[in-house]
Amino acid sequence: MTKKTLVDLIIRKSIAGILYLLLIVHFLALFLYQLPANPINHRFKVELENYISPHFSQKWSLFSPNPANSNQTIQIRFISYKNSRATNSSWIDIVTPLLKEKNNNFWTPTQRPLKFLNSCASNIIDLRIKIWESETKKTRTEIDTLDITNKMEKYIIKSQGHFGVVNYSKTVYNKLYRNSKPDSVFIEYKIIDAFFPRFSKREQDYFSAKNYRYNSLWIKPTKLI
Repeated sequence: MTKKTLVDLIIRKSIAGILYLLLIVHFLALFLYQLPANPINHRFKVELENYISPHFSQKWSLFSPNPANSNQTIQIRFISYKNSRATNSSWIDIVTPLLKEKNNNFWTPTQRPLKFLNSCASNIIDLRIKIWESETKKTRTEIDTLDITNKMEKYIIKSQGHFGVVNYSKTVYNKLYRNSKPDSVFIEYKIIDAFFPRFSKREQDYFSAKNYRYNSLWIKPTKLI
């Protein structure tokens, strides 16, 4: 065996070893994340959450006792500034076009960005619920809704889900406005949940918008460029 062949063999085995190690760590993290609450995943709760969400998050809400009963979309709007003058774009639904493409083409790669955006939205909504529950439990006086809302915004703009939506929006902006040269661009977005009737109310027409209940979360403008 020549020296060059030996070096190539060592390099290949090293790369294979690193890949195996990364896969082991990845699946171990997924395993710990999905386990019921225990001392191990409690100890590494923050690390697991930051790694899993939003890129690898999973939701097991298809079956009882609480199956999914909503359709979720994300709408974004760009605010461009040129010579101190602001121009707002129309609201852009970044989820529905991906869903249509997925439904029309089984082999489309849009499944991954769809899952990513869904995980981002879930991360933000779950964070909002946790903050609301935490703040309303610890107060014994009248609930200060404005103060809680400000805290929600403070934590949401630092969340992985928020960074995910903003980074995806950069791709959308570069595709739609590639020839535009503003001084700066901000993005605002809203997450819309459309709740359709549950199975217990299956006699209702779940294709009719009047039987839906809507809930939206509006995020204040964030600098994009």
